[in-house]
Amino acid sequence: MVLYVFEVAGTPYVKLGYTSACPWGRVREGFWKLVHPTACCGKLGWDDLRLLSVSPGSLEDEAYVKAQVPPERGEFWLREQLEALRAVMKALAVSNGGCNDEDWELPLPPKPESPAPGRGVEKLECCGGSLIPCFGCGRQFKFYIRLLTHKRESCPATAGAKVACDRCGASVIKRHLKRHQDQNKRCRDACE
Repeated sequence: MVLYVFEVAGTPYVKLGYTSACPWGRVREGFWKLVHPTACCGKLGWDDLRLLSVSPGSLEDEAYVKAQVPPERGEFWLREQLEALRAVMKALAVSNGGCNDEDWELPLPPKPESPAPGRGVEKLECCGGSLIPCFGCGRQFKFYIRLLTHKRESCPATAGAKVACDRCGASVIKRHLKRHQDQNKRCRDACE
């Protein structure tokens, strides 16, 4: 489990994040799906990223770093904030990771060969991606996984996952039934 910092080439930004594996595996498909500054549009792919720093860390540590040095947008910081990010990463590695002042930063793994092109990389519209339409109802989605969830759970043309609440009779997505019964005022009132 590590925290990493990548430089986004040709921009004044760096990206900090967490992964439980090699940082290069995390960026194999780029950062195309992440909310990012407009200066990073079109520059979030494999060839645009340069690994700058790796240190021991967890998902909680990533949240702590964000709280100490708030990002510019999403998980992106101005490059001029790099030393502040590294200082917080170092403090965490020394206090939580059992490191000392000299060995807190891990060796950078070498950049592997470029992944095969055309592997279905999805991008936000600002980076050249396009919306994916549901042919059942016409709604459009940024990502294929969201389309699949919609088709399975809420599309009027294809969804079969809605059930009737036995308390109030409302039609609810099956996986949301317990939350509906616990939090929906109308449903709770129907039980009393």
